[in-house]
Amino acid sequence: MSEARLDEITWTGTSADTIQRIMDEGILTVTQLLQYTTKELAEKIGSQEKTVDKVITQAITQYGRIYESGLDVLERQKELWVLSTGSAEFNRILGGGLWSQGVTEVIGKYSSGKSQLCFTAAALVTQHPPDKDERPAKAVFIDNEHTFEPGRVAQIAKARGYDPKQTLENVLLCDTNTTQHQRIVINTLDYILKDHNVKLVIVDGMLSHLRDEYIGRGMLADRQQILGQMLGKLLHIAKSHNIPVLLTNQVQADPSGSAFGDPDKPAGGHRMAHANKFRVRLWPGSKNTKLVMVIDSSFLAEEKTRIAVSEAGVVDEDGGYPTCVVGEKLALVDESYFVEEA
Repeated sequence: MSEARLDEITWTGTSADTIQRIMDEGILTVTQLLQYTTKELAEKIGSQEKTVDKVITQAITQYGRIYESGLDVLERQKELWVLSTGSAEFNRILGGGLWSQGVTEVIGKYSSGKSQLCFTAAALVTQHPPDKDERPAKAVFIDNEHTFEPGRVAQIAKARGYDPKQTLENVLLCDTNTTQHQRIVINTLDYILKDHNVKLVIVDGMLSHLRDEYIGRGMLADRQQILGQMLGKLLHIAKSHNIPVLLTNQVQADPSGSAFGDPDKPAGGHRMAHANKFRVRLWPGSKNTKLVMVIDSSFLAEEKTRIAVSEAGVVDEDGGYPTCVVGEKLALVDESYFVEEA
């Protein structure tokens, strides 16, 4: 895929006004453009589908059929970075923290610590170094369950030595009320990311509206289709902007009624399971601790550990926490493989 800007391309049969309207929506590069279907993009910019189809067809013809070598992909992976969860032990089992270019799904029952992780991550990411234009790092917090607590985020910031007011100023909150509202917010993230130095997107309660509005097996196919579209958009956002996306999800009773294994399963079925880079499960522990386990990853072990929640948010079991925000991550490939033997 290409990072070529749309305004740097010579377009055939397409007006400059159409390209400008696309870019006004925060779609600046070919990579971002090819996240959209013809219908979606036409609706987004208020244009005819045949007009938009010319743009997408030319983009695919010139850039969308370019193949990369494995070494090219490896070089791009070197741009990956990780955001601390707030706990050194939690970071460890995630291979460094919340990975950019990917989606991390955190699953758990009520009071398991999902929202506390979101609040901690939101506070921490505001301490990420500013960009080349000196814009401060920001978090986008899409709140589908109306659980955002500014006082809690301020408390976490103060406990860690950050400016609470500045921290809250750099958390961009959007409360959603319906599935349609959530879809529109996710589909317009490009616009927000264009205007702000967003380094983290959080969706607290990814399936909350879908579970309330699409009830029964007769609506399951529609629900899963909409879920897949939103997850696909979030994954494209993570990849094209090189940022982490953090989702929370609930558990539900296993409909199979099996007497073996965990009686609770993550909501969302296979569509949710296959969309995310990491799946993490949280359980309430004794006193103020939480149990956390990586339950699905292509390259990390299914390992369980214990963390805690304090005034400083998510911390280690003993109350300690790393001071770094952007941490070291697990190397995906051993660099010694590429050293020529003498």
